[in-house]
Amino acid sequence: MIIVPATRFDIEGIADCAERFFRYADYESQGMPLNREDFKQMVLSNYILDEAGLVLLLKDDPCGKVRGGIAGRLSTWGYNRAIKIMVELFYWVDEEYRGMNSIRLIDRFEKESFKKGANKVVMISINTPIKEGVDRLYKKRGFEHFEQFFIKGGECR
Repeated sequence: MIIVPATRFDIEGIADCAERFFRYADYESQGMPLNREDFKQMVLSNYILDEAGLVLLLKDDPCGKVRGGIAGRLSTWGYNRAIKIMVELFYWVDEEYRGMNSIRLIDRFEKESFKKGANKVVMISINTPIKEGVDRLYKKRGFEHFEQFFIKGGECR
């Protein structure tokens, strides 16, 4: 397995991974279904073609099937513009390719984030059956649990 930067030609494979992730994470239960075309357009314009974006893919070979990937976007932190953060959008590795490939992907993402000027890398952990394993992986890689999100739908009050 190799890790390569994504190109515009990888967008269908990235969207295929997103569909596998969405089935697994069950965003549908939160009323947040995947719109494949919106996702492809957003990833292409804001992450692959934009200098602030970073998308790395796990593939069999340079022209092979996308087996996983990680994407983030570099921005200034809203509370102090001197601090630049790389915020992960997605991180997914197909089950049969996890293990060392997952670690290699995170390590490469971190390295490339710092090359782009990030002071901090922010990873997201969602409630899935493997949440504890993902959290352990992040902690072993030196990440600290700092914040968490709560979500609610409905009308504004």
